[in-house]
This record gives sequence, C-alpha cells and structure tokens, in this order.
Amino acid sequence: MKPLIIINPIAGNRTTGFNWLKIKEILDENKYDYDHVFTEYPKHASEIACNEVKNGRTSIIALGGDGTYSEVVNGMMNAGSENDLCIGVIASGTGNDFIRSAKIPNDFEENCRRILKPHYVPIDVGKIEYLKDGVKEKYYFLNACGMGFDAEIINDVQKDIDKKKKHSGSGTMPFVKSLLKVLPSFKPFNVSLKIDKGQPKPMKIMTVVVANGAYFGGGMKIAPDADIRDNLFDVVAIKEIGKARLLRVFPKIYKGKHVNEPEVKQYMGTRIELNGPDYATVQADGEVVCKGSIVVTVEKSALKMMF
Repeated sequence: MKPLIIINPIAGNRTTGFNWLKIKEILDENKYDYDHVFTEYPKHASEIACNEVKNGRTSIIALGGDGTYSEVVNGMMNAGSENDLCIGVIASGTGNDFIRSAKIPNDFEENCRRILKPHYVPIDVGKIEYLKDGVKEKYYFLNACGMGFDAEIINDVQKDIDKKKKHSGSGTMPFVKSLLKVLPSFKPFNVSLKIDKGQPKPMKIMTVVVANGAYFGGGMKIAPDADIRDNLFDVVAIKEIGKARLLRVFPKIYKGKHVNEPEVKQYMGTRIELNGPDYATVQADGEVVCKGSIVVTVEKSALKMMF
C-alpha cells in the first residue's frame, strides 16, 4: 500500500496549506505514488493514522510540526499493528524540536528529496502510563515528557492559543513568554524518581524531564546526550533553585550547558517511575497529558523513520 501524507494545514502559523502546493509539485514531478488527506480538527491526525494502520497501511508521512508528528505517532502506536511501521516527516511547523533531535533539515523541499529516496532507521518512542478516574491510560511521545514548571508553561501556552485561536509566536518565544508569567507563582514540589530497578530518589524539583530526543520548548537542548535511536531515556531533573538564579541559568539550556549546574542532575534508563502530587501537570511533546504520577517506558525501535 502506498504511503499516506497527513497534512495539517494550520501548522506553521497556517503556512502549511500554502507549502503543500510546492511539496505536491515536487512529489508529482518525480512520479511519487502516494495518497494524501488534510486534517480538519484537533487530534484528527491521530484518528486518521490509527484507522489507516488498522486497515493495513504501513507508511505514513506527517506534514506539519511537532504537534502533528505527535498525533500521527499516537495514532500509529494505538492501532496495535504487528506490521513494521514507517513514519516520515516534512517540516512545516514552528517549534521544530523533533527534526532537531532527529537531525533532519528544517527545509520541506529537502525533506521531499529524502522521502523520494529514503533510507530507514529504527527510532524509539516513549510511552506514558497514568491513571484517569481510576482507569489506566497511555500516551506516546517522540521528544520528551516532563512534570513541573515546563508542563505548567505548556499549559499556559495552550490556554493562550485557545484564547486567541492562534499561536502567540513562533519557535521558543511562546515558551519564554509563558515562563515569565508562570515562574513568579510556581512553587517547587516533592517527587520520588525511580529509574529501572534502582531505589526511589526523593527530591524537591522545579521539573523532571524524561527525554527521548535532545530538544524541547522550541530549540532548548534540554538533554544534550539524548538519542532517539539508543533505546534509552535521558532524564534531567532540575532541583529546587532560586527563581533569580533559574533565570540566569535558563539561557544555557539552548546550548545544553545547564547540565553543568549543581542543581541539575542527569540519569539514564528505560523505565521511569515519577511519583508526584495529584496537582502536578504532565506534558509530552508540547501537549498537556495528565496530572499526577506517571510511569514512562521506552518502546525500543518502535518505528522506522524515513531519513
């Protein structure tokens, strides 16, 4: 069955619909055989991907940004297929964290050329398990999930988007704007962090990030050694830190230099138990997922990526 391109026309501050005209021209000129469909509402990409995989489709290309990729991956993983599944991406978003982590050019024309002559590399996918009204739920991610001030910032960004019905900027700017809003009232809280079969580590944190890829927040190198192909998570915990000092350390995140600070601890593992208060927000790939305690596991080499 030919690949399906799922197009989110409002990604990239609504530029993707226009970009599609050029992308279609490139693919058609090269006689690339594909189907395509446009998303029409939030989570539609996930629904489409899930249904297509259940019906035997094994190759899906996501055209959009990090949110679109995340929806497609959740749909593919939730389909329960035993087939080898392939995902491709054509970059047309604002944050672009996944393509940074995957070392894919932020150039949709170059992405098209790679899809025309792809080579396939296995990549890992993260899985979050949590309880909602006493029922176990799951959510998949490509880049990173986090509990703490990063999740509260994502929550604020999403509220701003919902209020204005549009993005409040591109790249890292919405994250930084919300950081300055959220930080004054944010209070560190106690968690217990257990990695694989190790002993639980009690700590008071600003945030704990479980990273599959190196980047989040529109270009922040939160986990500089993370690799989407190494079958491991990099866990970055920022312990309680004065807010003025946090603002001084914050710029170092863009180059991954924050990990040298004494309040920042790094761990590696494949199964992460993060037990926190019921009010603690959890985000994954820029989407608010749940509140409270989570278990995060690596789905090793879960998908083949078109590079």
